[in-house]
Amino acid sequence: MTSIRQRIIKVVIFTAILALLINLTALILRDDAHSYSRVMMHDLYNQQHIDYLVCGASHVSHGIDPKIVEEKLGKNLYNAGTPSQHIDGTYAILRDILNRNKVDTVFLDIDNGIAASTPFKQRKGFKSEYIVSTYLKDSGIKYDFYKDMSLPQYYLNSFLPIGKDKLITLDPLVLFNKAKCIFNGSYQNYRYNGWYLYKDDDDSIYKGCVYENKFIEDSSFHDTADVPIIMDNVRAGDWDKTVDKIIALCKDTNTKLVFISIPASDFYIMGKGNYDEYYSYAKAFLKERGYDYYDFNFVKKEFLTFNDTEFRDSNHLNHKGIIKFTDIFCDYFAGKYDGEDFFYDSYKEKIADMPEKVFGVKADFDTLKQNLLLNPITTGIEADRLTFDVTAQTDGKEIILAKNTSETKIALPAASTGQLKVTSYLDGNSVNSFKIKYISF
Repeated sequence: MTSIRQRIIKVVIFTAILALLINLTALILRDDAHSYSRVMMHDLYNQQHIDYLVCGASHVSHGIDPKIVEEKLGKNLYNAGTPSQHIDGTYAILRDILNRNKVDTVFLDIDNGIAASTPFKQRKGFKSEYIVSTYLKDSGIKYDFYKDMSLPQYYLNSFLPIGKDKLITLDPLVLFNKAKCIFNGSYQNYRYNGWYLYKDDDDSIYKGCVYENKFIEDSSFHDTADVPIIMDNVRAGDWDKTVDKIIALCKDTNTKLVFISIPASDFYIMGKGNYDEYYSYAKAFLKERGYDYYDFNFVKKEFLTFNDTEFRDSNHLNHKGIIKFTDIFCDYFAGKYDGEDFFYDSYKEKIADMPEKVFGVKADFDTLKQNLLLNPITTGIEADRLTFDVTAQTDGKEIILAKNTSETKIALPAASTGQLKVTSYLDGNSVNSFKIKYISF
C-alpha cells in the first residue's frame, strides 16, 4: 500500500514539475511582448464598470476612441477587439465579461470578413482563437470555446500551452526583446510599446483603442481589395447560431445589444464586389430578430467622408480616422441626427451619389512571378479611359516596363528583384501612384 502511495506521489510531483516547465517555456517563447491583445484583455478584466463594450475584430481596436466618448457622452467605453477575432471568440469574451461586470450596452461590430470566415469544424489554423483563449480567465468558458471551435483532433493542441498557432517563436531577436521587456518590467506592467519590434512608442493603447499614426499616402491604395465575400461561409450557419447565442446572452444579462459596422475604405468595400449581398443578408437576419443594423460604411457624404490619409491600411482607420469616426458615432447615438436621412440604403446607392473616382489599383503577381497584374477599383469608369506607367528599379538601373498603356498585365524583368513604381491616369490625369517590391523568376 505504501509502495502504491509513493508511486502516486511521484507521478503527481512529476506531472506538476512537467506542467510548470511547459508553462514556463510557453511564457518565455510566446511572442507577445508587443501584443495589444494581451494589454487589452488585462485592462478589460480590471474595469470596475463598463457603460459601452465594443466587441469584434481589429476594426474595433481601430474604431472608437474611448476618450472622446467620455468627453462627449460621459460614458466609459471599452474596445474588446483582437486581430481576426471570430464570432465564437467574441461570444467567449462576452460570456466572461458579462458574468463579471454590469455592462449597459454591447456594440457588436459584424465585420464581413469575420462573418465569411471558415466554418468552425473546417478550421485548420487557430491563431486568432488562441489569442483570445490565452487571456480568458474563466476556465469553464475557455473549455467550451476549445470544444466548439474545432474538431476533436485539435483538442490536445488547444489545451497545451505550447503548440501550433500559439505564437511560439525561436527567433533570437524576438526572444531577446521579450527578455528585455521582462527584466525592465514593461511586460509584467502591461506597458504597450507598439506593434513594431524596435520602435518604442510607435503607437499607444487606451481602453482597447490603438492610437496608430501610420497612414496611407493620398491616392496610393493598392493592397487587399479584390477579394469577394464568401457568402457560402456566411450562410453556413456558425455565424448565425453564434449571433443568436450572443442575443440570448445579452437578454439574459439585461444588456442592450446594438449591431454596427465600423468603416473601412471605399477601396476595400468596392473591391469586394458583393458587399451589398452581405449587407442585405445581415440586415434581414437581424431584422427577423428585432434588431437594426447600423453600417457606418453607408453614411451619406454630407455627414462623413474619409481621406486616404485617415487609414492605416485599406481596412483600418488610423488615429486621425478614429477621431473623425468617433465624433460621428457619438453624435449619432446621442440623437443629433434623428429625423435625418443619414444612411444610404445600399453601397450601390452610395457609389451612384459619388463623382467619378479611382479608389485605388489592386496590384498582384501571377503564380509564376513573371507578370504584374493591375486591377483598378473605381466607381465604374470605362477601362479604356485608364492608362498606366510602370518602371522597375533593379540592380541600380531603372527600366521602363510600360508607358501610357491600357494593359493591366505587365511583364516583369526576368530573374530579378527590385521595386516597381506604378502610376495610373484617368483621361491623362494622374489619379494613383505607389511603389511595390517584386521578385521575378
